[in-house]
Amino acid sequence: YLPPPKSCNVTTYTLAIMSHTTERLQTFMDPLSSMVDSWPGLTEIIIVWNSPRETLTSVANNEGVEGKKVDGKQQKYATKLLQWNEDTSHPLRIYFSLENG
Repeated sequence: YLPPPKSCNVTTYTLAIMSHTTERLQTFMDPLSSMVDSWPGLTEIIIVWNSPRETLTSVANNEGVEGKKVDGKQQKYATKLLQWNEDTSHPLRIYFSLENG
């Protein structure tokens, strides 16, 4: 469901997603790729990360979490998510909630 083309003189919107584990990154990242290109008005995507930053970065760096072996798909998506966050031309940003109280 998309919002109406114009509501209250607003023509853009933000998509907010909450996550805390790398196990489900593929579930929302595959659709995000197409949303960025095809949803008019989508100007910002905020991922609220509700785990320590290291939960994401250690998987991206192939270090594993709590002694668990890193799954190749999880590593791929964690790396891609962090790259999108660093790319200032991409609308996605990660908000690391535990670092911000």
